[in-house]
Amino acid sequence: MLTADNFFVNSLRSFIPYLRNGTAGVAVSGGVDSMCLVHLLRETMLQYLWPKRIHAFIVEHGLRKESAEDAVITRRRLLDMGIPSTILPLNHKWDLSKQSKIETIARVLRYRTLAKACLRHKIYGLFTAHHLNDQYETIVMRLLQRKPGTWGGLCGIRKVAPLPESEDIYGADQILLLRPFLSYPKTCIKKKVQWCEDKSNKDIQLTVRNAIRAVGVDTLVSTEIASISQTFQELEDHSQKSVHSLLKQCSCLYFKAIHSFQMQIPCIIMDTSSDFIKTEFLMYLIDIITPKTKKKRRSIEGISKRLWNSTKPLTAGGCSFTLTKDDNCSSYILFITREQFSKRDAQKATFVLKNGSTILWDNRFWVQVKYDSAKSFTIRPLKSGDIKQIRYLCNNFPNLSWAAFSKSAPGKTRFTMPVIVNNFTQQINCLPISNVKCCQDVEVRIVPRKEPNLELFAHSRT
Repeated sequence: MLTADNFFVNSLRSFIPYLRNGTAGVAVSGGVDSMCLVHLLRETMLQYLWPKRIHAFIVEHGLRKESAEDAVITRRRLLDMGIPSTILPLNHKWDLSKQSKIETIARVLRYRTLAKACLRHKIYGLFTAHHLNDQYETIVMRLLQRKPGTWGGLCGIRKVAPLPESEDIYGADQILLLRPFLSYPKTCIKKKVQWCEDKSNKDIQLTVRNAIRAVGVDTLVSTEIASISQTFQELEDHSQKSVHSLLKQCSCLYFKAIHSFQMQIPCIIMDTSSDFIKTEFLMYLIDIITPKTKKKRRSIEGISKRLWNSTKPLTAGGCSFTLTKDDNCSSYILFITREQFSKRDAQKATFVLKNGSTILWDNRFWVQVKYDSAKSFTIRPLKSGDIKQIRYLCNNFPNLSWAAFSKSAPGKTRFTMPVIVNNFTQQINCLPISNVKCCQDVEVRIVPRKEPNLELFAHSRT
């Protein structure tokens, strides 16, 4: 039985660094697992003064007639425990005839709603009651779905992981999911708490997970499933360490304005690395640069095999690669940037900015904008027709020169950067280059969504 006096407190110690100001968020369904988690967190808070504050989030999916009533009952029970809570209705019109999509849609909406709620309450550590049985079900479900190129999914659930499905929500990348029950089977989670029984969890036609749970796969093959999960987690950890080891022997020049790399990589290091590690190395770089939310591992594996013996530009995962060698032929010089905008992609990346908004542009740059209500501005990719205006700006603004612009955004790569244009005058008002202020009409902050950890490299500069 889990109690605050035994291993639960020891388990919680590993989560202390992930809670800012000691504030813990808890996702509560109202079921026995999540209610037990809240109870134990409360016991720990009362006995050991940690966490300092707990706030529960009750997601009301609206899939059952009783769900709204159950949410209110759960909030009342939490209030009796002295735990403040917020009910989060999804307000989604469910089409029960498309049952194969219900689980996926519910997951996406749930995590996005939780992300926004956590940010409103300034909570960056969200506890969930996932346990070992959930781990088994997840592995079996992914094996049955046979998703190509997602071997990492067979690692299963991690105890600490980024909040999924919320990459385009500003600030959500700072929120972590914390799962203290993950090492323990459901039979260990027993506490005298009141809970609401969700009958839909037993509907085997509603979700794949329900069907797996009904069959009892976690009981039949738990040892084999645990072995699969452990093997793939070890493989993922090993690949990450190998990639970091490679990076420590590389030099990096980072072009922040166009969000691109130029890397110097010792030939002997790359030539002696396995195809698997080479692919993981490229996956790491692509993940930072690419505008795509989903990357096909197979295509990147193909590029990885061809890249190191090619002098022609190659593209994969939304990125363009150009490889040369230094004068001594002892190092590769790899330039990786976003591939040039297609006409269709450029149209998607062109839209009017709302005053006071924060948007994710091209899945690469966060853009915060504030301007006079009488004005109107559009964000779009830089075009070749803008160069004449850029030269004019370089000649008339002391903090911008053509040499600095060319150095920050060399060659055709400059046409992957965003510019903000006044809709009335068609004048460029902002460039994503440090200290450049083209006018007083608009306050803008443009920063890359993901930046490389330059400390991982042997030498780096921007």
